[in-house]
Amino acid sequence: MIPTRGILATWRPADVVAVGAELDALFENNEGFGPGGKLADLRSAVPDGYGNANPNWKGQAAVAAGAAVGRVSKYACAFVDLGLGPYGQVSREAAALARAKASIDELVSVIESGDLYVTDNWTVLVRPTPMEPDMAKLMALAAQGFQTQLNGHLTTLGLAEHRLASPLVPDSLFFGQMENDLAGAPKDAVPGLLGTERARESAREAQQLELVRHMQGTVTRKETMTRDGKPVTRLTMLDGSKQVYRSDETGETTEFYDSGGKLYSTRKVQLDGETRTELMRDGKSPVVITESKGGGDAKAVVDGVTLTIPSHSDIASALAGGGVSGGVAGLNPYVRQPPFSAASFLSAGEAASVEAGMGISGPGLAVLGTAVAVGMAEDDYTKCVAGYQGGAIIAGEVALMLAGPELRPVAALGVSTATSLATGAIGTAVGKMMCQE
Repeated sequence: MIPTRGILATWRPADVVAVGAELDALFENNEGFGPGGKLADLRSAVPDGYGNANPNWKGQAAVAAGAAVGRVSKYACAFVDLGLGPYGQVSREAAALARAKASIDELVSVIESGDLYVTDNWTVLVRPTPMEPDMAKLMALAAQGFQTQLNGHLTTLGLAEHRLASPLVPDSLFFGQMENDLAGAPKDAVPGLLGTERARESAREAQQLELVRHMQGTVTRKETMTRDGKPVTRLTMLDGSKQVYRSDETGETTEFYDSGGKLYSTRKVQLDGETRTELMRDGKSPVVITESKGGGDAKAVVDGVTLTIPSHSDIASALAGGGVSGGVAGLNPYVRQPPFSAASFLSAGEAASVEAGMGISGPGLAVLGTAVAVGMAEDDYTKCVAGYQGGAIIAGEVALMLAGPELRPVAALGVSTATSLATGAIGTAVGKMMCQE
């Protein structure tokens, strides 16, 4: 398994190396297999249930190491009779585990010496400090490069831990001692990284998507001002994009700008509860989306043609169900959650309560989800079906052709792979909902 960063910090693989060396010596000399032998001496010298001496060291290797030492006196003869003798592998793989942990610790130290950091679930992100868009682009690219290196070390660690456990777990199960322990073992901190090729790709995509959410949804600056005598809140995101919130006697309006300062969407909630959203297009009239109070299907007008699309709440639910939500995965000490749900659009009052350092990726993702939904409806669902049945990127490309690249604030980062994966993930989530209707 691959532990979380916090759990790995408590691991002591050097101790397991020492135990393995003692076991190797005993088996090499064929000593200690009877009562009172050296193996029994070793057993008495090690705390009972060694694998649980540090409660934070968990996983198959931890369980297996504790089981091996704790029961070695009782089962040594059985291991020898079966011809298993697994202890040479314990010392070898424990040494590999120690080397992998040292490599991870060294790389994380390098990563965190600058403007990047590593979350508890091993995602490399950019520190949420104000920076120019070009620098944000550079840091996002650096994060991707370091992520690839870190994933390699994490894979080595996970495989060493698995090999350390493999000769012991089946034997322990043979004696019926560990079934309950293994059933409650913790899951990988990076699901899929030790799996099939497709599973590894999915793990990498999830990390890329987290980077996109972080860049376009982490607030680095909040400004309050007045416009026509009314209060206005402007939030600047880590990628340089901006969201402007204002309220007046006609309702509440939100404006979305990319990192270059170009307006790419507006959304107004009128006093009667009706919502009007515009998606800007270069050289064309905006896509206009209206939604009545209380939700239900929304209507999108594209070049004079009226299309029915899901409501913004349905889109938000689809994104959350597809793993494309505004939350922050894992322990992230640099990004705080706002005191309200930021899974979709915000009200002017909610925006006013946001502070620098908070994560609100929901609004930006909601705009992208709406654009994808319009693109799928406009294409009569054919690309939608392809989108969630295997060509997820297609669904995103439909929306991009329709709405223009300025609809993607993350595009300003220049991280094309991350952008495509994010849009494809949104297309997959929205496509499943729309195609099943």
